[in-house]
Amino acid sequence: MSKRILRRMAILVGAAMLGAVAAQSAMADNLKLAHQFAPASLPGLSATHFAELVKEKTAGATTITVIPGGALGDEAANLQQLQNGSIDLALTGDLVISSYGKSYLLMTLPFLYRNPEQALHVYNGALGQELAAYLYDHEKLRVVAWQYAGTRVLTSSRPVRSLADLKGLKMRLPGNVPWVAAWGKTGVAITPVAFTELQLALQTGTVAAQENPPNFIIANKFYEVQKYLMPTNHYPQMQSFFIADATYATLPPAERTAIEAAMRETAAWTSQKAMAAQQEDIDWLTSKGGMTLVPIDLAGLPELLVNVPAELMGPAGPVLYERIKAVQ
Repeated sequence: MSKRILRRMAILVGAAMLGAVAAQSAMADNLKLAHQFAPASLPGLSATHFAELVKEKTAGATTITVIPGGALGDEAANLQQLQNGSIDLALTGDLVISSYGKSYLLMTLPFLYRNPEQALHVYNGALGQELAAYLYDHEKLRVVAWQYAGTRVLTSSRPVRSLADLKGLKMRLPGNVPWVAAWGKTGVAITPVAFTELQLALQTGTVAAQENPPNFIIANKFYEVQKYLMPTNHYPQMQSFFIADATYATLPPAERTAIEAAMRETAAWTSQKAMAAQQEDIDWLTSKGGMTLVPIDLAGLPELLVNVPAELMGPAGPVLYERIKAVQ
């Protein structure tokens, strides 16, 4: 075989290899991130900030297409899409624990955490690491970073001043087992409604009450269909950045490192913004937003909830409960 033919074959093989590499790079360079939140909400801004950081860290070589507002479905759908590889990234709330992380159910129990700082210490500490390993080992769901997105408060079409006023209140809750268990003890009439359908449900009276962080209430304009705000401060809302295992496996090491770093930096950025904005958002809702702030007396609630850990998880429940409470 002549040297000319050998050179031509080498060129063709090289071109084919470069084409394969380019195709793989093209697949990795434009990644899809889905979430169910309004673009103007703090999680929506968080996703945009993350996309900008990735572009910066990769000098424009990697772009993130953010698909907000539940356009690809709610959080449950996004988690399934991660598992089947139809999306690359997702930002979800902690519904994932109720659905997939059942050995850590109590980490999402309302009225458990003293403040957002404690919740962040739990999720960014040993328990959060255990949970992340559990989710990956059992479901191939890869958590990269946890963030705080605001402390949840109660809103309603009528004032709620005490536990007695909660009885019979038709209330929307997320599909989270500990939430249903804890709020159920108060006597509310729990009505399941998808977050993406909540505005309409409030408007039509399908539900009379809901609970979310103040920035969610503003971004989704729940204040337009709710009159009263009660600062229950019952749960520091935690969220997680995920990357699909199939995507992770194909990413070049440098790109993988850049994406993970961007997720962690964004989580810190979001958590700081949420802490700074919590009271400002409540002030806005109860002034420009037209809502009335109603103090609520939760005396007697600890007694109602005392058996919930064991009811949810058996003997393991109180053990996990004490581990969480012990985190400073």
